[in-house]
Parts: sequence; C-alpha cells; structure tokens
Amino acid sequence: MKVGYLGGSFNPIHNAHITLALKAMEECNLDKVIFMPTGINPLKKKNNIAPKHRLNMVKVALEKYPFFDVCDYELKSNQICYTIDTINYLQNKFSDLYFIGGADLLFEINRWKEYDTLLKKIPFIIANRPPHTKNETKRKVKELEEKFDAKIHLLKNFEISDISSTDLRSKLNENLIPKETIQYITDNKLYIN
Repeated sequence: MKVGYLGGSFNPIHNAHITLALKAMEECNLDKVIFMPTGINPLKKKNNIAPKHRLNMVKVALEKYPFFDVCDYELKSNQICYTIDTINYLQNKFSDLYFIGGADLLFEINRWKEYDTLLKKIPFIIANRPPHTKNETKRKVKELEEKFDAKIHLLKNFEISDISSTDLRSKLNENLIPKETIQYITDNKLYIN
C-alpha cells in the first residue's frame, strides 16, 4: 500500500492542504494519505490553539474522504517532535511511505534534525509554493537529488497558494477553509480576538 504523509500545524486546516493531498494521490498513485497535526515543533512558535481543537478541525474536514486518515502521534507526545522520528514511526507501520509538502520546506530542510538521513530515507512529493518560482524549485530539487540521492517528485501544473494562517483565521471563507471546519471553529469560538 502506497501511503502519503502530510504534516502541518493545521491551525486551521485549509482547502489547499486537501487539494495537495488529492493531487499527490492522483499523480503518484497513492492509496491513502495520513494527515498529522504537528506536536511541539522546534522551529515554530507555540500554536495558540489547543492540540485537541487542531486535531478535531482536521477530523471534521476529512470525514467525507475515506482514503484520508488522521494520526495524533505527534500531538500525544510531550516532547519536541522531529520529522525524522515521525517518519521512523510511520515506516514501522507502512513500508511504502511518501512525504508530501510544499517547496518551501526544501529550502529550509537543512535546519531539520538528521535532514540528510531523511532525504535518503523517504521519497518526497512536492508542490511548488511562492515565494519560490518553479525554476528555483526545480534547481533545488536537482541539488538535493544529486547531493543526497534524494527522490523528489515535483507535482506538475500545481502550486500551493501563499496565504498565511493568520489571513485564513481572519477570513473564515469556505473558498479557503472546509465548511465543516468553519462550523467547528464557530461552535468552539476559536480564533476570537
């Protein structure tokens, strides 16, 4: 079974996350995608929404997709969560695992724990994302493939929009966020200043 892994703060989950997972499934013949809200991220400031709410927002957004799963592995940890550890955990369950993400991560991956091992350990499925141009991303993919023997598939004719989570939280628009998630946010009075 070919399984994709898509991690993120999901604060909140938005339609681009879902579209990215669907595009990765279609183009790379994945059988399912696991969404994993990040736990304690060593490179980002603390999330302002409780882990249970971030998890529940993902769950309600994905209910209608039988080929998407949600995993709370990182949220249950009380320690800093490193991607390499999460990948090791998932590869114990799924032998044919793929990392799904935006191109921005390729340009900062050298800040990640054991990033060289990670690049060799798992194939990446990447969507271009501003501020990087498609040509910049292609050059970065080539560099990482040559230097680390990485396997990186750049999605064709697909780009993630560059909208910030702050903008998403202020707009709560169904064109940007699944309506089920908006309802959850409203019911639980999240993101109220």
